[in-house]
Amino acid sequence: TLADYTGMATVTDNCDANPTITQSPAIGTVLGSTTTVWLYVTDLSGNIDSCSFMVTLTDVIAPSITCPANQTVAGNASCEATLADYTAMATITDNCDANPTITQSPIASTVISGGTTVWIYATDNAGNIDSCSFAVTLTDTISPSITCPANQTAATDANCQVTLADYTAMATVTDNCDANPTVTQSPAIGTVLGATTTVWLYATDLSGNIDSCSFMVTLTDETAPSITCPANQTVAGDANCQVTITDYTAMATVTDNCDANPT
Repeated sequence: TLADYTGMATVTDNCDANPTITQSPAIGTVLGSTTTVWLYVTDLSGNIDSCSFMVTLTDVIAPSITCPANQTVAGNASCEATLADYTAMATITDNCDANPTITQSPIASTVISGGTTVWIYATDNAGNIDSCSFAVTLTDTISPSITCPANQTAATDANCQVTLADYTAMATVTDNCDANPTVTQSPAIGTVLGATTTVWLYATDLSGNIDSCSFMVTLTDETAPSITCPANQTVAGDANCQVTITDYTAMATVTDNCDANPT
């Protein structure tokens, strides 16, 4: 809005001690660009003189910028991601410049390996700057890779059972982001088995991604049966002083940890 510059002029007249001063454009005129302002001085006799000067508009108001909401980006096989160009997602207004310059830091295509704060800057034609920021979070959507050990054998105990060992350390596990995924086992370590069983191993990374593999645990019986013979026997000889051996197998006492009827 154009100010009153009449009081800033220096005016003299040979006869009129207080000539009239007027301004054009008028006081209060709304300007949209640099403008030439004229001041006119008129004495009591109607004589007029004039002068002019420039009023240059300067923009001292920074743009207004609003950043997008926080963003997430999926990590790749190396647990890295490439930053996108987020400048178009910002909302920007300015009092004078219809198209402020928008820049981003870190710049688009920057490779990140963790959470990052991204700044967006708006600069108008007068060099006024505003900025805002938001978080870009790296998310891991890739499951670990787990390789199980080969099939295993386990010797049974006196009850023909096996207490399941801890096989988790025998697995080979890799992950793109988590150096030490958690490995769990099912059936659980310490489970008592009575038959050949499929064991599953699960690898879970910090983001909750899971992979699994399985192998067989075969029970092997390595305990010999226990046999107790009958007491010493006597038999009567026949007319030839000979004896036909009878079947003493039924007289033996036999037990086995796994076989109910050993041969």
